[in-house]
Amino acid sequence: MRWTGVGSRLALVGLLTAAPALAQAGDLDNAIERWTKTIDNGGYLNGNDVAMSVAIDSTGAVYGAGYLDSTTDGWLQSGYLVKYDVTGTSAWDLLREPGASAGNERNSGVAVDSGDNVVYAGSTDSQSYPHTAFVVESRDWEGNLNWNGNQNDGPWSPAYDVAVVGTDVYAAGRGFGAWGSQEMQWYIIAYDGSGTLHSGFPLTYNNSINPVGSDVTWGVASDGDGNVIGVGQIGLSSSNLDWHVRKYNSSGTFQWSDTFSGATNVHDVAAKVAVDSNDDFLVVGYTNKGTDNGDNLDYDWRLAKYAADVDGDSNPVILWEKAYESAAERSETVGAVVVDDVDNFYVGGNVRDGDGNQQARLIYVDGSDGTVLSEKIWSDGATSVHRVDVRGALLALALGYDNGTDTDFQIALYELDEDADGVGDDGDLCLDTPDCATNIDGDGCAIDTDSDLSPDGCDNCPSDANEDQANNDLDSLGDVCDDDDDNDLVVDTDDSHPFDETQCQDLDADGCEDCVGGTADPAADGDDTDSDGICDVGDNCVDVANADQANNDLDASGDVCDGDDDNDLVLDGDDSHPLDEDQCQDLDADGCDDCAVGTADPTNDGTDTDSDGTCDGSDTDDDGDGVLDADDSAPLDATACRDVDADTCDDCSSSTDDPSADGPDEDSDGICDSSDACTGTAASAQVDGDGCSDAQLEDDDEADGECGCATSGGAGHAMWVLALMAACLRCRDRRRV
Repeated sequence: MRWTGVGSRLALVGLLTAAPALAQAGDLDNAIERWTKTIDNGGYLNGNDVAMSVAIDSTGAVYGAGYLDSTTDGWLQSGYLVKYDVTGTSAWDLLREPGASAGNERNSGVAVDSGDNVVYAGSTDSQSYPHTAFVVESRDWEGNLNWNGNQNDGPWSPAYDVAVVGTDVYAAGRGFGAWGSQEMQWYIIAYDGSGTLHSGFPLTYNNSINPVGSDVTWGVASDGDGNVIGVGQIGLSSSNLDWHVRKYNSSGTFQWSDTFSGATNVHDVAAKVAVDSNDDFLVVGYTNKGTDNGDNLDYDWRLAKYAADVDGDSNPVILWEKAYESAAERSETVGAVVVDDVDNFYVGGNVRDGDGNQQARLIYVDGSDGTVLSEKIWSDGATSVHRVDVRGALLALALGYDNGTDTDFQIALYELDEDADGVGDDGDLCLDTPDCATNIDGDGCAIDTDSDLSPDGCDNCPSDANEDQANNDLDSLGDVCDDDDDNDLVVDTDDSHPFDETQCQDLDADGCEDCVGGTADPAADGDDTDSDGICDVGDNCVDVANADQANNDLDASGDVCDGDDDNDLVLDGDDSHPLDEDQCQDLDADGCDDCAVGTADPTNDGTDTDSDGTCDGSDTDDDGDGVLDADDSAPLDATACRDVDADTCDDCSSSTDDPSADGPDEDSDGICDSSDACTGTAASAQVDGDGCSDAQLEDDDEADGECGCATSGGAGHAMWVLALMAACLRCRDRRRV
């Protein structure tokens, strides 16, 4: 056996290609194809090249394992292991060519441990053809050998699967049971991180009736407690294989088994197994619904989810099981399963179309009940999903590929895109980008031009901040950038009610709202029964034409149809002034208009100043002072009327016309005190208009604006009289000015 770096001479075809359209829901719906690598080795006779398994390390690098057509012997295969970095660039590859007179070299399984060491398992015929031995090897990330755990359990003992938990390695396949009938048996082995065998291993199982090659472990896994689950087949006869599952504890002690046999005595096979975070595990395989294993073969997918714990009778518990067939009598198998971070499963295999062509199929399954959340079926030559691995957002597939002549080795890497924004989840900083956020940047986050927390693709005003996204008319534009917020075809600046589509304006001045129908249309803003150009809704006389809409009292009815145009409660026909609410009639003939107060009320038809029962309008003496209004200087004031006796006092100062009692006259000189400048004049003296006699002198000794008067007498009379007269003359002169 020899290892050869063959990257330089392998024909790599089908480089990075556009992602095909995927199915309707779940993580597969918007998965992005990062790259697909296809190898056609050419080989000695251009034989088959097959990718059997795939694994992803913590850097996103992808390992593919399988075999290529040998370049040295056209009848044999060479084991092949290749590493691609996350961009799809080949980092290194290793080829196990068969030795002289040796048999096939194959890699069947590959996994990555917690230290990013790659572990692969397969078989070699190199030691003594046609005898086969386990191949289990660990290599570092550069391809350097860490350890070799190859095993030989008799002449025919290939490994078909490998699983890693932490640094512990589990490999499964078949061993040699006995020579007589060349019986095969289950074979499971476990190593620690240094390649040392675990105590209690290998585990073998040989069914009591075991024809050639019938007892095989096709898949292996380990749970969180170190328990080991093996899945595969057991033989009841050469034509009857049954689905078989076995569970062992971490020491290799048998715990329980479960066998499934289909409706007919044909083949039923458990192919692979994956354990979820609850230590429940999903087993996938197929069952034959046909009548034989040849021309009438009819394999259908079978999925069975087992509980970690047994029931009360120590029997295994199947939580759910599902079957799948695309159509009756189409033979379809499944052989790949992996669990993701949320305990859902990716399951892969093949189906056939209506023409019988085999196609690769991958489904995403709800771990709780087996519901298929999404699927992808290839129609480009990929014939089967041989193995699948998932790490974070990366999904790697080992595919069978038919190039029309032979099969090619094919590895593909997809990146999940949970929010369907075109940025794979592995580099997406915003995994919940809304569906409407079509405008995103390179990190998967939506562009938000106006910084209002609504991405442009979801924002009804992407250039105008509006965190509330208010949108009155529910159109494509939010209120802050919509010039017609009620969508009534009248811009907000001209709209009397910019948020009400039934109100906007009255351009035709017909009294009807142009938007009564929800859209501005003056020609259709309401009925016009009287054809006066005013629609009924705004017409104050619906049945009588009145284009001018005259309405004197501003009530609901226009003048032409209003019986009381001034609203004074007197009908127009009886109203002396039908358009004046203060004038109408005088029913009580009191000389006052009954509508003096704006409404017909004979008992309250005007002011009655003197309260004599006759309103001022017909009362000849409004203030009741005994002086007719025509002669009364103050007809509404009973204390003022005239001065018949010319005594400068109002004759009505006593509220009644009485010249003799129009005010006090202390000196009885005929000048009432209120006008008398000399209230002390002798009763017999002749006085002038200011109540002073000639014998009385007048002066303004007190500087009070009035001349005072004094009487002569005493010593020095002559000189005193002369002085006093001079003072009075001065005073009189001033009064005359």
